[in-house]
Amino acid sequence: ALMAALPGVWIQMLAGLALLGTLGGSLFQSLNNEHERDAALVTFLVTASGITLAGIGSAFWGLVIGGISFALLSRKRGA
Repeated sequence: ALMAALPGVWIQMLAGLALLGTLGGSLFQSLNNEHERDAALVTFLVTASGITLAGIGSAFWGLVIGGISFALLSRKRGA
């Protein structure tokens, strides 16, 4: 009954606060490895940007651009 009485914005705020620990832990894990840090950051930023190209959302583009950056950076480090 209490949740039904709260405005929708408050419920969204509570859900966001509940996910802060998960987000922090995930960012720590993804940025922990020095060799994969740049590609993980590019993936996160593109996904968080919310861009939509050709009707395809940012989650897809984040994975594609992150994968490309990982391949390019791995090749650069190997050379």
